[in-house]
Amino acid sequence: MTRGGVPDLFSGRSERNGRTAGIVRLPAKGCRKRAPALPLTPLVKLAGDDDDMAALAALDAREKEVWRQLWHLPQAVAWHMPEYAYLVQTVAMYTRAAVRAEQSFANAADRTVLLRYAEMIGMTPNGLARLGWLIVEDDEESTKPRLHVVTPAAYTDPRDEWEAMEEDNM
Repeated sequence: MTRGGVPDLFSGRSERNGRTAGIVRLPAKGCRKRAPALPLTPLVKLAGDDDDMAALAALDAREKEVWRQLWHLPQAVAWHMPEYAYLVQTVAMYTRAAVRAEQSFANAADRTVLLRYAEMIGMTPNGLARLGWLIVEDDEESTKPRLHVVTPAAYTDPRDEWEAMEEDNM
């Protein structure tokens, strides 16, 4: 159990605690795999007799468009992985919430739901960190984080380091 905010994946403490070993690197170029079928029931099928079918059909079409766009993002690489398959339904709910939040009738609650879903599926920096995902350039070694390994033998008191720096500056 972690306390406080999101752990820093590049800190010495995270390294010692083994948090950095499981980092999933996602290619910045995005996902090239085909998007799965949208697992939500179309709004037209959920409609009652009084609903505007043309408006609902337009919302359904927009949901499909947003769904396809999402599956080209770097996060989609992880969503395709078996260990993150549980997120597919949440991505679908994010899609529906995103389309609803775009509408003129959307309220603050609609947009808050969207933000919560975004964090759950790794669409925010905090969400990426919580899931242990990192978006990196595929072809550049320089973009991979270089973690400083702190070992007990290499530990020195920061006060000693400070004194040494002060002596060098004199």
